[in-house]
Amino acid sequence: MYYKVLDGSIADVTLLQNLFAELSKLDAEQIYLVLDRGFCSENNFQMMFRDNIGFVAGLKSNLKFAQQSLQEFVPQLMLALSQQHSPEIDCYCATKKIEWYSSSRAFGKEYSPFYIHVCYDLQR
Repeated sequence: MYYKVLDGSIADVTLLQNLFAELSKLDAEQIYLVLDRGFCSENNFQMMFRDNIGFVAGLKSNLKFAQQSLQEFVPQLMLALSQQHSPEIDCYCATKKIEWYSSSRAFGKEYSPFYIHVCYDLQR
C-alpha cells in the first residue's frame, strides 16, 4: 500500500502524470487509485484507462452521465427494497456499467468499461 497527500495547487493532468511516473518506480503488478472529485475529468479518466490504472473516484454531479444515473436509480433506491440494501455500508445501492468513449487524433476511438455506483442513505 502506498499513500500520498497531493498538493491541490498543481493542475490535475500534471499531478497525475508525475504521480504515474512515481508509481512506476514501485514495481507494482497493478495500481489502483482512490481519488476525490477534483480528479473527475474526461482527460484524467482516459489517462488512467490508457495506463491500465484501476481507480475509484467520486463523480461530479453536474456530469451528464452522473445525472442520468442518479435520475435512473434514486427513485428505485428511495423505495428501500431489501435486495438493494448493503448491510456493510448500511445504504441502498445500484450499479450501472457504461462504455466510456473517447476519441483523439493520437489514439483514435477508445472504449473502456466504466462502472457507476450509486448509494442512497435513508438518513441523509
